[in-house]
Amino acid sequence: MKGVAINHKGVRVTTLSQIANAEAPVAAKQFYTVDQARSALVLVERVVDDILEMYTTLVELEGEIELAECISDEVALDQGRQNLVAAIDRLQDCLEELEQLGVEMRDFKRGGVEFPSLDKGREICLSWCKGEETIRYWYPRGQSIADRRDVEELEQRLFQFV
Repeated sequence: MKGVAINHKGVRVTTLSQIANAEAPVAAKQFYTVDQARSALVLVERVVDDILEMYTTLVELEGEIELAECISDEVALDQGRQNLVAAIDRLQDCLEELEQLGVEMRDFKRGGVEFPSLDKGREICLSWCKGEETIRYWYPRGQSIADRRDVEELEQRLFQFV
């Protein structure tokens, strides 16, 4: 984005990646079981829907602001920046709501989120993307969403005796 925006908290925001990676206060980390994550999915999906809508709006506003800059339309540029700030504020509110749930947005295009979890003491991520019926995948913390594995693998290990 070429336009510069200041959100309601006085934070200067210039790109979508800055919005997604803005540092927030650190709280005690919550870990989910597969069942807990699946139960939380109803609320998480609603928040993800709002985030995807705001993300689309931000992309559209970016284009409007760039056009207004190109044609030197100060009125449209000011209006675009005001709309951008409002959309950023709404997006940040949604991201904070996910954060309060202990869930992290990982993919703004696919609506991918991760729920922190534990497998035999090691941290993993339970993974869900918009359009999936339930949480079916996981991957080790530090790996990417492209490394997702079937959650049944975890569930089967719960019943194995060493």
